Amino acid sequence: MAGKNRFFRGGLNERSVIKADGRPAGTCVFISHKWEDQEVARLVAKEMEALGLDYWLDVDDDDCMAAAREGNEDAICRAVERGLQNSTHLLALISKRTKGSWWVPFEIGAARAYSRTLVFLVHKDVADRPAWLSLGTVIGDKFDLDFWCQAIGAPARLVEVRKAATSRHIDSVLPPLRHFR
Repeated sequence: MAGKNRFFRGGLNERSVIKADGRPAGTCVFISHKWEDQEVARLVAKEMEALGLDYWLDVDDDDCMAAAREGNEDAICRAVERGLQNSTHLLALISKRTKGSWWVPFEIGAARAYSRTLVFLVHKDVADRPAWLSLGTVIGDKFDLDFWCQAIGAPARLVEVRKAATSRHIDSVLPPLRHFR
């Protein structure tokens, strides 16, 4: 079964993803990114969906996009906080452009306040890594991504199918295997 964008038009409504105790219902990955990296964020969302994992992506949240068009930072913050409340993990895309982002650090801080698990997907072109990556799990290659997705609930058979695929969306972002020194 494919994963879903929980806040996409026609998807699940907001009330259906929060349990009575206020915790998210099931695994959901909040995808944090700098606006200029939205195409990469969409690729990651497709990967999550193909692996049967739910996600939240701001560019598909009508309220968040309306707030951004209006320049309403308070409404953007509310949309981000709603997305984090409904998520179990924050996966932040770390690219060369992330260094100039105000929103990615805000989302990471808010995720920490909600005690969400932090995961950092480091683009293959990033050499200068921020110290705050030590606050979570670093994904630096496709092996790490597959392992992490399986660990949070992606069915093993789907992970294996995705590994065997000749064309993966994430190929443009992560190398097959990276050796850090």
